[in-house]
Amino acid sequence: MTGEELDGAHVDPRRPVGFGPANSAAPAALLSRGQRSALLWGFALYAVLSCSTFLLDIFETFDELEYLSPFIGADFHGRRLPLYPTLVVGLGHLLEDSSLAGQLISKVCVLGTGLILFRLLARLFGTFAACCATLLFGVLPVTVLQSSTVHPFGLYGLLLVLCAERLVRSVETERTGPLGAAAAAAGLAALTRPEGFTLVGLVALWQFVVFLRRRTVSWGSWIGGALVMAAAVGWFLLHPGYAEQAVRFSKKGSLALTGEYLVGYLRAYPMLLGWLALPFCFLGLVPERTVPSERTLSSARRAYFGIALFVLASDLALLMTPSGWGPVYLYPTTLLLTGFFGCGLERVRRLRGGRRLAPLALVGCVALALGEAVPALVEYRKMLAPFHEACVFAAAHATRNSVQTSEVRHTQRWTDLRAVSYRRRLARPGALIVLEDFFFNQRGNNLEAELAWLVNERRAEVLFDQRGEYLPLLASTVITLDPPVSYTPRVLELRHTPQPTRAVVLRIP
Repeated sequence: MTGEELDGAHVDPRRPVGFGPANSAAPAALLSRGQRSALLWGFALYAVLSCSTFLLDIFETFDELEYLSPFIGADFHGRRLPLYPTLVVGLGHLLEDSSLAGQLISKVCVLGTGLILFRLLARLFGTFAACCATLLFGVLPVTVLQSSTVHPFGLYGLLLVLCAERLVRSVETERTGPLGAAAAAAGLAALTRPEGFTLVGLVALWQFVVFLRRRTVSWGSWIGGALVMAAAVGWFLLHPGYAEQAVRFSKKGSLALTGEYLVGYLRAYPMLLGWLALPFCFLGLVPERTVPSERTLSSARRAYFGIALFVLASDLALLMTPSGWGPVYLYPTTLLLTGFFGCGLERVRRLRGGRRLAPLALVGCVALALGEAVPALVEYRKMLAPFHEACVFAAAHATRNSVQTSEVRHTQRWTDLRAVSYRRRLARPGALIVLEDFFFNQRGNNLEAELAWLVNERRAEVLFDQRGEYLPLLASTVITLDPPVSYTPRVLELRHTPQPTRAVVLRIP
């Protein structure tokens, strides 16, 4: 029983305790005034951290330019599934700014994820646990990072939590209708991130087991969800580039997480969740005894626990493939672990003296998460600034060079993609730009032609030109004229293999 149920039982022992339709009201109806205030403060902190990235302009990553490309689906280092880029392009036409559209979509998706997560956890563990989990979720560094990039992880997290909520709801209510919505969410997740195909398999297996047990299901919702999942699988099979890359990854095999690579992950992931939150997560994972009247609730909690373990296993499997480039790929697992964090604080609250200890622990965890989030944002800008310069610079000149050196079709919109940001950088005397042919030429550009044009037009001065092989830990730390003195792996973008490359450092006169 949760803390709220115990409070009610103490006031009126005859009050029935259960989780039925009355508990599925809007989130605001489940909260007291103080809890609503705490929740609003959490989202306010998240909004301040997230919106500050608009002012810093720090998340112009190479992936962002790929997702903003007008032809949607370049053959660079990963799959470009259609859902997120389509949303970005559609909203970008309305706002006349694709970058702003991508960031807005990411922020709205993260906010929606928090609301759905709160609704789910309030039913499973009580409103206090849901408040604690949502507060922590709102200020985690990984949450702020994912909501501030033009990247599909925000949308994928929303669809993942929605799928988990519908699966748990089907167990809680013992109905088959929610499984149709879970299937639709899984199919859309598969059209957003490759990891979504694991959700498709999970939901399909879940539906198969339910069908064998009951034989009577809600066929209308099931057929609709099955069509969405079939569309995702069909998209994967009908585009040879996706299937070929999957075969190439399987032939290449998994990578052993050893040495500095493993140490980097072990050091970085607790920073994404918060060091102080980990003990409470483990406490929430410990099963507890349930009374017969809570049998349905216990089944729903076990379902949530199983889904969390499944997502954790799939995320860890991804990290051991060439596509898993950093601890931020554990963002889906972090979403569900916040639920166990709230459950752990709820159990602490039920102990003697826990009503004072639990809020203090929550404040400490949130403060520590904020202490990690703010330096992570600053460090991300400091470490990746030269790499961002190269990305924007490459995008601004893609059309002119690609017409001569590549068969990839470009349009004028590609040149205008980051024109404002590019002009700002060219107008900044002393700005450094790092061009690496491994990244630059992948976009269909020609580094030699670009350098010749820069020198002839006197747009930039070549300071350094190096060829060689390196094993970078972070793209922008390979060649910089003023590298940072210390490096803390709060935000890692690890590369797995040495890349023979040519790197050129330019300076705007």
